[in-house]
Parts: sequence; C-alpha cells; structure tokens
Amino acid sequence: MDGNHNKYLRLGAALLAGGLFGLTLKFPILSPLQIGAFAIYLYALNGIRNSYLLIALAGTICGIGNAYVRCFTLGLPTPVVLTLGATTITFFILVGLGFRWFYSANRLLTCFAFASWIVLIDWVQIAAIPLFGTAQSIVLSWSVFPWSIQYISITGILGIVFFVSLMGTLVFSALTYPESRKQCLTVFGAVLLVVVVANCVFWARASNGTATVAVYGYSDSDFPTETELVLSEHVAPALLEAASKGATIATFPEMTFIFSSHEEKANAIVDLQTLAKDNQIGIIAGYFDEAIEGNFAIQIDASGVVLGEHQKKHLVPLMEDYNRGSGKPIVREFGNMRTGVLICQDDNFTDISRALSREKAVIVGVPTLDWKSVANEHYLNSRFRAIESRYAIMRSADSGISAIISAKGKLLQSVNHIEQGARVIVSDVPLEKGGSWFSVWGHALMILISTLLLVISMLTRRSSNTVKRRDSSTRLDKQT
Repeated sequence: MDGNHNKYLRLGAALLAGGLFGLTLKFPILSPLQIGAFAIYLYALNGIRNSYLLIALAGTICGIGNAYVRCFTLGLPTPVVLTLGATTITFFILVGLGFRWFYSANRLLTCFAFASWIVLIDWVQIAAIPLFGTAQSIVLSWSVFPWSIQYISITGILGIVFFVSLMGTLVFSALTYPESRKQCLTVFGAVLLVVVVANCVFWARASNGTATVAVYGYSDSDFPTETELVLSEHVAPALLEAASKGATIATFPEMTFIFSSHEEKANAIVDLQTLAKDNQIGIIAGYFDEAIEGNFAIQIDASGVVLGEHQKKHLVPLMEDYNRGSGKPIVREFGNMRTGVLICQDDNFTDISRALSREKAVIVGVPTLDWKSVANEHYLNSRFRAIESRYAIMRSADSGISAIISAKGKLLQSVNHIEQGARVIVSDVPLEKGGSWFSVWGHALMILISTLLLVISMLTRRSSNTVKRRDSSTRLDKQT
C-alpha cells in the first residue's frame, strides 16, 4: 500500500506541475511559477525514475495538464490540435527520460545536464515540428516581463528555457538533498546575478533617436470586403488621424484588401499612393491577390512611391493553402528608418526576423490576422522578436491585439480589437541601431553550450562508474 500511495502521490504531483505550466499560458503574469512547476515535476519523477513505464505515465499526465490550455482551447483544426497535444505530451515524457538518464550523485552536474537536455528537446519542438515555431515553446508567457529576458538578444528564447529549467532543478535539489543545499543555492544566486546584470546592461542601452508611428486594426465583424469601402471607411480616415497625430508611418492588418483581379489591385495601389502623398505618411498594408494566390504586404513611402512587397512565407498548417514567399528580407528606407515586414505566422519563426535584423532594420511592420482564442498567445510571441533582434514592432491585427512595441520589448500602446473594435493607436518609439548576436548566430550558442554540458555529464558518469567498478573489483580481490 505504501508503494502504491507513493506512486499515486508522484503522479498527482505530475498533474499539478502540468496544470501550473498551463496556468502560466492562460495568465502570463504567473510565469515565474514555471520554476516551481519544474521543481514539482522533478519531485514526481524522483520517486519513479527507475520505471520507464511510470516515467511515460507521469509525462503523459503532465503533458495533458498543460495541453488542455495549450492546445484544446485555440479553435484550431482537429489534426493540428492532436499534433500539438502529442508534441506537448512527448516533450514532458522526454523531460522525464532525461532526468533518468542524466541523474547522478553530482547534484550540480545533474542540474546543468537536465537544463541542457530540456533546451535541446524544446529546440527540436520549435524547429523540427514547425507548426507554430517559438509559440510552441514552454516559456512563451515570459514575454510579459521584457525587463527580465533582455539576454535573449544573445541566446534567443532557448536562453529562457535554460534559465527556468535550471532554476527549477536547483530548487528541487536544494529541497531534496540537504547535503547539497548550500551548493545549489549558491549557484542559484550566481546564475540569477548574471541574468540580472545582463538584463540591466541591455535595458539601459541608449536609443538612437525616436519615430512617431501608427497602427490600425479592426475586427472582422465591423470590416467590409469591398475595396472602395475599405479605402473610404477605414484606410483614409485612419491615415488622416495618424498623420494629424504626427505619425510618419502607419501599418494595416493582414489581408486588409482582397483583390480578385489585377485591375482592382492596380487601382487600389494608386489610391494608396495618393493617400500616402496627401497625408505625407508611409504605409504598410496587407493584401491577398486571388489571381496569383499570394499573401502580401506592400510598402509605400510618404511621397507615394512603392518601395517593395513582402510575400508571406510561413502558412498556418491545414488552414492556409496558397503560394508562399521565399522569405527574402525586404528592408526599405522610410525617411531615416530602415523598415522591414513580417506577415502574421512569419513572426512565429526566427528565420526572416533574424534576416531583417542583419539588414539593420530598426522597425518592423507586422500585419496580422488572428481570432479570439489565439490572439493573446500570438501577441505574446511577437514580443520576443523585438527583443531578440533589437528592433521596434508595429503589430496591426484583424480580430486580435494591435501593439506598438519597443526594441526592448516594452509595450508602448496596444488595443484588443475583439473588445474595442476598429481603432488607431499612435506612439513615439525609441529606435536602436539594429542587429544583435542572436540575429547572426541564432540558436547555435545555446545548442552548443547544452550539447557540451551533456557530453561532460555523460563522460563524468562513465568515469564515475568505471571507478566504482574498479573499487568493487578491488574489494572482491581482497576478500578472496
């Protein structure tokens, strides 16, 4: 009975841990609880780590606790929901297996090896199973605390994964093994100090001038489909309001226009050029071209000149089926600002966002089309791109959250169009020089560090096992 009671207690802890992870997605302000969630999950695993079956069961239970919020409330197609659910459960099972494989008497080595293992499996989750990119990461909710994650301009989002899982493992070890408590708490404090110093350095970085920008968004329920009405009832008034408030550029949502013919598109672009020139304001606007089945965002400067177009590359699985773009970064000069574009799902991935940073973009327009159940998670993920690549973001949403975000990830203005309808937001935005370590090297740094730590862990364990076998053999020889 005692054995069964312990087993049920551990599995109950796994469910609690999964529920806490899910809770942080629903209420991002609770993100620091993820450190406790990792500690609780390790408590669950510690009592059953010798049984592969129980590890798989604990991982499944923890994954279901997290997946309910993460997958089953987003309004996605059933195959996508099932795939997301399966990857979430697999993630937690692999976390459990890693605890078994890398557990050793050297508590600190176990902590660093375990955190490294989680980094690698989270990287596989967001890179090898590219449903929604970094929006699939376990640490998605941390973007609400931009001042605490400035270091991701070096490490990318995997740096948060390493930090949270390492701190959780150190807490677990300090509570479970009194003989290692002082050591674990010392390392906990040292890691926290390094992160705080790095955050302070990036947060205090001076801006390189400012710009006044505008973002317009709306909800599908109050938006027409006819091009003439879109221009006269939404785009023209929004540009007039933005210009009157001093904005030099305005961004409009994904598929603001849907063109059924080349002639309709050509006429609308001429109208946009005229509006830009008349209001002396640059424009980034999304449109869908039915003739060539492509999703685009056009860039027009304040003099009415078309500077370029970006075609959406990353399509939502099982929901979007049309021609995708090459992903080539389109960075153009709007006055004194190097400006780029991402469209909706493009900002869930880091390939184009990093390329824009390498091209020294200082501000990026993100036309987006969301729906109520995904609006907050997609918005949370957008904020990572600003911090990683050190450029400001103008996020304009249809049926979601429009926002103006600084290069530090600080929210300057936002509006939820599902609740507040069509609206223009305007803000002064501090501009940085553009470019970051992460934009050049991507996830390579964290993958390299994590791999090296795992190799060191395995070599140390092998050496330790060799010594134990030698000692055992020596004792047997003496007894003989």
